[in-house]
Amino acid sequence: MGNETDGAVVVAVTGLPGKSGRAGRIWRGADTDSVTVGTVGSLSGVSTNTGNVTLTALNAGDLTLAQSVSTAGFGAASAPSGVVTLTASAGGAVNETGGAAVVADQLAVTAVNASSLTSSGNNVAVLAANLSGAGAAFSYTDADSFKVGTAGSLSGVSTNAGNVTLTALGTGDLTLAQSVSTAGFGATSAPSGIVSLDASAGGAVNETGGAAIVADQLAVTAVNASSLTSNGNNVAVLAANLSGAGAAFRYTDTNSLTVGTVASLSGVSSNAGNVTLTALGTGDLTLAQSVSTAGFGATSAPSGVVTLDASAGGAVNETGGAAVVAGQLAVTAVNATSLTSNGNNVAVLATNLSGAGAAFSYTDTDSFTVGTVGSVSGVSTNAGNVTLTALGTGDLTLAQSVCTAGFGATSAPSGIVSLDVSAGGAVNETGGAAIVADQLAVTAVNASSLTSSGNNVAVVAANLSGAGAALSYTDADSFAVGTVGSLSGVSANAGNITLTALNAGDLTLAQSVSTAGFGAASAPSGVVTLDASAGGAVNETGGAAVVTNQVAVTAVNASSLTSSGNNVAVLAANLSGAGAAFSYTDTDSFTVGTVGSLSGIATNVGNITILAGGALQINGDIRISGLQTALSTVDGQIDLRASDIEVGATVSAKRVSLDVFGSSSPAQHGQISGTPEGIIIASNSRLDPGHIQGPTGTDDFALKLSGSASSSQNRGTAPFGTPNTEAQGLRISLPDQGWLLLEPHANTLWGTSPYVYLWGAASVPLSSIHYEFKGLAGNVQFAYNNVLANTPEIAAALLGGLAPVRESSREVLAAGFSKENVSKQVTDGSVVAVGATETAVDNVVGTGVVPPFQCKGFMTHAEIGCQ
Repeated sequence: MGNETDGAVVVAVTGLPGKSGRAGRIWRGADTDSVTVGTVGSLSGVSTNTGNVTLTALNAGDLTLAQSVSTAGFGAASAPSGVVTLTASAGGAVNETGGAAVVADQLAVTAVNASSLTSSGNNVAVLAANLSGAGAAFSYTDADSFKVGTAGSLSGVSTNAGNVTLTALGTGDLTLAQSVSTAGFGATSAPSGIVSLDASAGGAVNETGGAAIVADQLAVTAVNASSLTSNGNNVAVLAANLSGAGAAFRYTDTNSLTVGTVASLSGVSSNAGNVTLTALGTGDLTLAQSVSTAGFGATSAPSGVVTLDASAGGAVNETGGAAVVAGQLAVTAVNATSLTSNGNNVAVLATNLSGAGAAFSYTDTDSFTVGTVGSVSGVSTNAGNVTLTALGTGDLTLAQSVCTAGFGATSAPSGIVSLDVSAGGAVNETGGAAIVADQLAVTAVNASSLTSSGNNVAVVAANLSGAGAALSYTDADSFAVGTVGSLSGVSANAGNITLTALNAGDLTLAQSVSTAGFGAASAPSGVVTLDASAGGAVNETGGAAVVTNQVAVTAVNASSLTSSGNNVAVLAANLSGAGAAFSYTDTDSFTVGTVGSLSGIATNVGNITILAGGALQINGDIRISGLQTALSTVDGQIDLRASDIEVGATVSAKRVSLDVFGSSSPAQHGQISGTPEGIIIASNSRLDPGHIQGPTGTDDFALKLSGSASSSQNRGTAPFGTPNTEAQGLRISLPDQGWLLLEPHANTLWGTSPYVYLWGAASVPLSSIHYEFKGLAGNVQFAYNNVLANTPEIAAALLGGLAPVRESSREVLAAGFSKENVSKQVTDGSVVAVGATETAVDNVVGTGVVPPFQCKGFMTHAEIGCQ
């Protein structure tokens, strides 16, 4: 039975029905054990008119609502004034059955055992609850919006490791104004227990005023934007789903957090809404399940930004196939971070790792761009390695910089940047984005270009596997082609390679550059351009080589590419620095020609040394600048060494050394041959043994070697007709048309008794050849078609020349071929001499030659009167 007064009312309930009180009255009921709010006769439930209701079950008694408890009278739909306090704290539980509901302004629930108030008719504004029993779960459902707050003396919702499930139906929001904890009030560490916050019918879940969630696991479902960003939040595992289009989700945890599975909910997903997950302190953020802004199961990169933040002191990592699927991804952390799931799919990535040496790795299922996401731009570490990988046929585009020295660094720090699209894509830079690191490794299939003037690395290695795919790399200053991780050198599959060092930077090949892939020995297709023209040099070290079809070298300072492994078909080079020398060695035959806009080889008074393992074809000019206008004052020497040398362009220097060594053995000499328009101009030159081949056709070929330099070689004095005679002499194949000029110093040939061996087709008589030999003195002996010049006719013909020399505008032909001293010792001891100041009619041939022998500067065959 019960009592009712105008003041405080205390009702003792022994299985009695609920009571209806007047407005403002407080209705209290207590029972020594279990009690049920039900129907007695025509009276159902407990109701007041905005008055507080307190129901208590003592001892181990349960409090069961079989009928509603309301402070708004029967039938009220909105939450009125009044507090309902349901207490079974002595040892029982509080539950609803059969659709019974609580309608009030505030609801306070205290119990020991698992309690469930999940009627869809519940409607309160504020909820507070405490369940003290170990593992006792608490569930509450409200018809619309409600708040976890303070009801009477009770604040928040807490359990002792028991699960908490709070649900707002309709379009109701669930707001935490006080904490929800599965560790009781004041707990700071994540205990056992799951907190489920459900506004999936149409609302949002938010925290205000420092309220926090402390539990082992947290599941959040909502429609609208939801924010749980209290610094006090502390859960071990988070799962969330926001279904509303564009609805954002934010969660902050006081330390480490894992995105995982909570009951039936896995990962964190939104419908094109931004997702921000933050781990404070030294906490790590681990994705054990996926984070997606496209809902569950999406594979394409949708709208929405995912921000993973462990910048206070932790790391961000993926495990077990978890992935990030979003329009943009921003990652900030202190420690090493790895997001390498094959399922990752974002359009734009930005990252900053601040910890010294902390590495960052990201893998995407297809194309992505390093760009700006929120306040984070590019990918940066503090001397930590960066590895970016695009799978499938995906491209990797740098629209913002990748740097291992933090944002804005300009010098090359520690750290390796690896850009990998080897599955099928390309790597490119746009908009001034740059790479700043100690080392850079690039692997791709398609043409890739990293040509920002801001790039600054110490070592580069790259491999492009796609047929014909070109690679271009530009660095702000010096860099080396070397080994980065498991990748060595720069290689392409018949694609062009362009390497450029800006400013005064040097380009050093410490590992090979090849357009035939790793290990190729033959010269394939492709052009290699090595450019240090802004102020540096190009050099090879440690056996590194260039293997390609064509190579172009531009530099300022002395450059040397002398690896025996070099193998190119065409070479062109230009060194602009005063006195800078250029050296190149090739494993076999090649041509000095045109590569792109560069033709031949040119230096600025720097020596040029070319060594071909096979034949050397000269189709582009080889020049030491200034020669044409200041031949007597410009220094510099050109050394050409090959098995055969064919000249089809101009070779010009103050000194030229030609060494033809043959292809079978040192004793088998090759040849120097000319094509139309070919010309060698030199002073003080040395002519080493070999074979000079005149051109065919009507154009001129000139080989002019003059001065005082002498060869150190001595090929012996064996006469012609004995074995190895050609190996011991200079073989000259006479042209059938045009003309051949040979003007060496007496010692410019070689040895103490040198031989000149002339070779002409049997059908070409000696008298039809247009050639001239000048300045030959001493014991030089001639032979024609392997016959020693032992007749006056042949000797005189060799001395005088067989036809007039035609004039030409070329400098070598305009040098003034007037009378010179000509002396020749013939086999019978006779000497033919023409004085430089004598007139033609004043010359008389000496003993052994039938007079009259006259000379008019250059004698024709008809003018030789010794027949």
